[in-house]
Amino acid sequence: MTEPVQNVPAIGVSFVANLNERQQLTFQTYFGRDEDDATANEILDRFVRLAGRQAAAAEIEGIEAEIRRHEQALQQYQEDFERLEREFAVKDAKANVEMEELNRQATETFELAYQEHADSGRQTEFTPKGHVAARLKQFDAARAKAREDREKMHAERNVACANLDISRKRYLGEIERLKGELAKRRAIIGV
Repeated sequence: MTEPVQNVPAIGVSFVANLNERQQLTFQTYFGRDEDDATANEILDRFVRLAGRQAAAAEIEGIEAEIRRHEQALQQYQEDFERLEREFAVKDAKANVEMEELNRQATETFELAYQEHADSGRQTEFTPKGHVAARLKQFDAARAKAREDREKMHAERNVACANLDISRKRYLGEIERLKGELAKRRAIIGV
């Protein structure tokens, strides 16, 4: 005599987990026709845990690559900042030399005119006139323009440095966030 089959598969289950853009994991099993909910949920929960572990393992490489990209960008921002500072130092030094030269020429023009006035024997107070007054006004205008250009250069440098610093801080924050995500993934897979 033949014994009756007691656990005939009645419900087939396929559980598909996308690990990343290129990989997919499929679990397949069955439940007996009269399987209780607790047992079925235990099996499904196990699939979810296994899939989560595999997904975490698959994500680690991508997170590490993203951290490397962010660290490279951060390095680039540091290099940009250093280049900006070098270029600013050169431009600032050049602006200082130009301002000193304008001051020297203005002083020389005034002193030559004053000396001519004194050598002429005049007893009146010296006041620049004519072409000397016009030349001194030109120097004043050139110095005002040079000061304005220098202030603009400083303001542009400050804005550029602030923007670089904002980007640098964003990348640092993102690197820390990614390292946290990496630590979570490693904890899931037990590494």
